[in-house]
Amino acid sequence: MNKDKSSEEVLNDSDEGLVSAWRALRDEHKTLTMKLRKTEHTEATFLRHRNKQVSGDYMNAAVSEFVLRHMSRGANKTSYAPHKSDEHFLDSFLPRFKDVHERLEGVYILNKDALSILRAFSHENTLAYCDPPSVEEMSAEKHMELSDALKEFKGKVIITFKNSAMYRRLYSDWNRKGIPGRSKESAWFNF
Repeated sequence: MNKDKSSEEVLNDSDEGLVSAWRALRDEHKTLTMKLRKTEHTEATFLRHRNKQVSGDYMNAAVSEFVLRHMSRGANKTSYAPHKSDEHFLDSFLPRFKDVHERLEGVYILNKDALSILRAFSHENTLAYCDPPSVEEMSAEKHMELSDALKEFKGKVIITFKNSAMYRRLYSDWNRKGIPGRSKESAWFNF
């Protein structure tokens, strides 16, 4: 991968568990795979990871993130879902870890305020993809603040969100497309 300024990639998320999972996939995918292969799909395992306080070690946080998302109903990380087959609970994902690792090489993975990231990387040759939290998780005022920052962004922007009156108003002068298979979501873009 070309490492010059024009090809830098940044992945930013406010969820520390997801950031840890991406870092583990980027930096130590073999260790992550080994740890997950040894993990049993049981309610006791799920509860242990749900109740565990993870501090400082991104690998343990990454394992917990995968366990909680893949052993819960709808990836909600709160209620356990029994496994219905003899396969390992991550058999469909583990073989792809090497490809994800290769794709993430050279990607900066951050856990910072989205607005500061947008300001730092506001360049004409940059594409920002935003998938903001729902209105229940982030206030309407914060969605408006994000909209202002995205409209000031010098590069291209794609934002996906529920097709709502608020977002149709905030991005009324942008292009909008429905997302196939997701009747309630749209993608807005400034190009």
